[in-house]
Amino acid sequence: MTSDHADRAVARFEAAPDEQRNLGSERMARLQQVRARLALGQLEGASDALAPVLDIAPAVSLIDLNRDNKAYEWTDIATVRLGTR
Repeated sequence: MTSDHADRAVARFEAAPDEQRNLGSERMARLQQVRARLALGQLEGASDALAPVLDIAPAVSLIDLNRDNKAYEWTDIATVRLGTR
């Protein structure tokens, strides 16, 4: 993927409504941006492109999942911030 392709892919994700964005695919497109900029020797551009990847999922929720009632039901148990120790 070239830098132009990655830039267009990221622009499409950014233009989409939040509920329609696939964060995993968006993260991959952004990493392609990073890779393309590194290949071009653009270290600052690569760093700028990497920042949103690290911000996409700042935390995850641990849940208790139940599907006894023919439907998925869950209870949040804890929220764990990513990138912390």
